[in-house]
Amino acid sequence: MSHLAEQARADAGAVTPGSAKVAGRTALLIPHRDDAADEGALPGDHRKFLAIVREADDSVQVRAVGERLGLAIE
Repeated sequence: MSHLAEQARADAGAVTPGSAKVAGRTALLIPHRDDAADEGALPGDHRKFLAIVREADDSVQVRAVGERLGLAIE
């Protein structure tokens, strides 16, 4: 069992995130992960998402977050 866990950790380190165009901008398909617990370690877009959700009085739809960020919503 520990061999499988070691292999999974090794495989996870070998994965290179891909990218795609989202609203005309390049975005990671799988964001980089880090063990840092500090919010400041998050990418800028992720901190913006958190700020928008925190400002809301209730649940937030993804569409509303996209609109607040100025993304093209269809």
